[in-house]
Amino acid sequence: MEHEKEYSYPSTEVRPAGDPTERTSPPNLKTKLKLPLNRLYLEYTNSCNMSCAFCPYSYQTRAKGRLHYELLLKIVDEVIKEKITRLIEVTGYGEPLLNPDWLPLSRFIIDSGIRLSLTTNGTLLTEATSAALAGMDLEDIIISLHTPDAQSFKIQKAAIRFDSYLARLKRFIEIHARSRSKSRILLLNTLGLRFRERHSAISRAEDYPPPRIISSSKLNIFVIK
Repeated sequence: MEHEKEYSYPSTEVRPAGDPTERTSPPNLKTKLKLPLNRLYLEYTNSCNMSCAFCPYSYQTRAKGRLHYELLLKIVDEVIKEKITRLIEVTGYGEPLLNPDWLPLSRFIIDSGIRLSLTTNGTLLTEATSAALAGMDLEDIIISLHTPDAQSFKIQKAAIRFDSYLARLKRFIEIHARSRSKSRILLLNTLGLRFRERHSAISRAEDYPPPRIISSSKLNIFVIK
């Protein structure tokens, strides 16, 4: 059942620049949130192995870091206690699979009874990682694809060749299909319909149906069930 929690923030007084008593806290607000939220976004790390032109990653001023197990315990405990959400989506500025603890972090969330989705750029989907993901009961595995060819792929400064990248994605989908995992694979891009053929080529695996395509003028989501 939905319920409301009220969050209050301290007020900010406008003071002359340089005033040692100047406060930088948010203005006096009382925000009511209807709980549970549809989802809670969680960042495993703000480090990434790509530098995509569309992403604000290169402009962030935060120090690079990663989510540690101890902090996740506190987050999940509060999420469950306060009934904040039933779904956590791992995304953010970084590539979550760069966090060496991504697997135990993910397993803990799922074992706690919270549904989990994970967004990845797909470059780290090795055989072992693909098998680990296929063996977990994730809600969605979202692969963010934003380059239609080898030339544009280089612009994203990926430490992997484009042909190797495509081969890795095809192998991941094969492993996922044969594992009979209940997780959905979503191939996400913002390049428009001209990218459809590339996704179809990636998704062709033995005894595996082509992806169902949900399209809009600016966004294509290729859903594989």
